[in-house]
Amino acid sequence: MQRDPQAYRQIAALHMSCLDQGFLATLGPRFLALLYRCMDASAESALITESRDGRIVGFVSGGCGMGPVYGQLIRAWPRLAVSLAPLALQPRQLLGVAEILRHSGARPHGIDLPEHEMFSLAVEKAARGTGVAGRLYRAFEAHCRRRGVSAYRFFVGESLVAAHGFHTVMGARPVAQTEVHKGRKSTIYVRDL
Repeated sequence: MQRDPQAYRQIAALHMSCLDQGFLATLGPRFLALLYRCMDASAESALITESRDGRIVGFVSGGCGMGPVYGQLIRAWPRLAVSLAPLALQPRQLLGVAEILRHSGARPHGIDLPEHEMFSLAVEKAARGTGVAGRLYRAFEAHCRRRGVSAYRFFVGESLVAAHGFHTVMGARPVAQTEVHKGRKSTIYVRDL
C-alpha cells in the first residue's frame, strides 16, 4: 500500500522521537521516510498505522526479513543516495549501516529463530497508555496469521525497560541476548501465534 509522502514523513518523525535510542534514528528523517515507504511497497512486509484527527500517532512494521525491503531501497537508489549523502563524511555511521546489514538474517548463538520479524513499534508520547500500542500489536499479529505465520521475532534494546515489560505482557518470550551494534546489547524475543 502506498501512502502520500506526508504519511511517511510523519512515520519517520515518530521513529525519530520514539525510537531515538536505536541506530536507525541517527540516519535522519529523509532516510527513515524512504525506508518506511519501501517497507510499504514490499509485498513481504507490513506497515500498519493508527491515526487521530488526521495525524499518525503510532505504527508497527514487520515482515519476512529485511531483504525485500533492501531490494526496494536499491530500486529507489537516487533517493537512497540523497538520503545517505550526509553520512559520507561520518565513518561511524557507515559502520553502523554495515552492522545492520550483517545482522540481517543472522542466527545469534545458532538459535533457530522465526523468519518473520517485527521491525519497529512506536506510539507518540501523548497517545501512550490509551491502548494504541496494544491495537497495533494485535493488528500486526492478525497480519501474520493471514499470511500463515506461526511465530515472529524482534529485538529490544537492553535499556528499554518499559518495552521489555510491554512485550512480555503481550505474550512474547525472551530467547537470547545479542549485540547488533558494538557495546549495545539487545534481547531477542519470540512471539508464538
